[in-house]
Amino acid sequence: MHPTRIILEAKRRSVENKLNPLPFELAVSLPLLGVMVGVFLFAGYLFFQILFRFLRDSPPFGTMLTERLLAMVFLAFLSMLVFSNVVTSLTTLYLSEELEFLIARPVAHVAVFFARFWESLLYSSSAFVVMGLPIFLSYGRVHEAPLWFYPAVLLFYAPFLLVPAAAGAMVTMLLARFFPARKTRAAFCALLVLLLGAMGAVVHVVGRGTLARLDATTSLNQIMDALRISEVPYLPNHWISRGIIAAAQGDARAAGFYLLVLLSTAAMGLQLCGWLAPVIYYPGWARTRESEERNNQIYSSILYYRVIYYVIEAVLRPVRRPARALFVKDLKSFWRDPAQWAQLLLLFGLLIIYVSNLRNARINLQDPFWQSVISFFNMGATCFVLATITSRFIFPMWSLEGRQFWVVGLAPLSRRQLMRQKTFAAALGILFLGETVMMYANYMLRVPALMLVLSGVTVACASVGLVCLAMGLGALFPNFREDNAARIASGAGGTLNVIISLLYVGVLIAVQTYPIHAILTGRVAHWHALRNELALAGGAFLLINALAIGLPIWLGLRAVDRMEL
Repeated sequence: MHPTRIILEAKRRSVENKLNPLPFELAVSLPLLGVMVGVFLFAGYLFFQILFRFLRDSPPFGTMLTERLLAMVFLAFLSMLVFSNVVTSLTTLYLSEELEFLIARPVAHVAVFFARFWESLLYSSSAFVVMGLPIFLSYGRVHEAPLWFYPAVLLFYAPFLLVPAAAGAMVTMLLARFFPARKTRAAFCALLVLLLGAMGAVVHVVGRGTLARLDATTSLNQIMDALRISEVPYLPNHWISRGIIAAAQGDARAAGFYLLVLLSTAAMGLQLCGWLAPVIYYPGWARTRESEERNNQIYSSILYYRVIYYVIEAVLRPVRRPARALFVKDLKSFWRDPAQWAQLLLLFGLLIIYVSNLRNARINLQDPFWQSVISFFNMGATCFVLATITSRFIFPMWSLEGRQFWVVGLAPLSRRQLMRQKTFAAALGILFLGETVMMYANYMLRVPALMLVLSGVTVACASVGLVCLAMGLGALFPNFREDNAARIASGAGGTLNVIISLLYVGVLIAVQTYPIHAILTGRVAHWHALRNELALAGGAFLLINALAIGLPIWLGLRAVDRMEL
């Protein structure tokens, strides 16, 4: 058997052993997760079916616009997949503790590389498969595609996912080979800044161009020009969109051509990885573990700790010394993992790009109706991003102490105090990020004072509530055997936390929408006419936040007291 297959088989057996017997957290969260995924797929299917039916029944531009929109969706998928694979590959190929064991075995390094490559592909791409299902099912149903269209979609998906996976792995190998561990953060940060800058420039140009001038007199040619960026014939998103459209029309010859183009490109990507891995993978992995200290490293390290962390400790001086030391420890651990802070920068970078281009939209921002609608949308978007961040970064915090938890236990703090310290520090960070984005969005929109105060209070309460949910559920469903924060967050407990957090945010925004929207748009002469609605919304708002803040922390503290470590 090939060594790569042996490694993957061992990984499969390891997962089976962990799931047999089925852990309690999986037994509780899997049914709920299945229901939520089913609801998401069904809602997405209905939405895209309505959209595609509308475009189909709107000749002559409907068909052309559908093709451009499909290409644009795949372009977005391709961009996110490349970055997701770079981030995931950095952890699976270089920073995982399992590599210490695998590299020491009498196995070719290229076999180890491909075993970790397929694992990285699974982690980074599985969500995109689920996200695309409603689009293709609704497209095939609306356009009455033949039965072989649906398995053909899966055939197109496989090489399409392989192309960005190979590109991400090669970028990661080059970074790790030429930038050692002490410089990986800087190189990765530079790559991220360039990516965000390019995305911001594209959005700005498009926003200030045709899309910013869309109105009733906009011609079809102007709309097509605005979406032309998605139709570059040399990118995989163009090939898969054309192939799927051809398959839906029953054109097997054209569909086969584009499938072969994707397959050949994916095969070439794998071959390039096969050529690069024996040459640069092991030297790059060894460089991430080098411990040689040079004078410039020592100087940089001294400057790093003396300046940055001195300022942090000075700000936190009123806090007790043990709690302050643990907060700095968590901050250092977070900074030393570029796979974590890079994802955080990406999420907020995309949000800032979106907010910065709000005023390019061709709508009347002085109209109270649009101010109300967009303000609530921005408030919801900010809270949903915060939910993603707390689920990804705050939920694993308790579990990441791992096998070294006894060392932290030597600190003059009880477990309850330790959990309160982590919760308080995380809440401050999330509150700062959330309020910064929300106030920037309010500044861009020039929202009225009522919406300014309401959005600030809502984001503040949501920040604390989401942190308490993540910390409480993280203590209820710990995983001390795993050292990868992404895997902890994607486990059953993390998935349950995502679902509850999104439901919490959705309900929090929904309870205040009707009365505030009615006041801002002038549907009522005075707010006294909505006394009952405002009282009901305010009571529900306070109750939801009290439950989200108090209940998870109470349950988490009880679990921490009973935990055997």
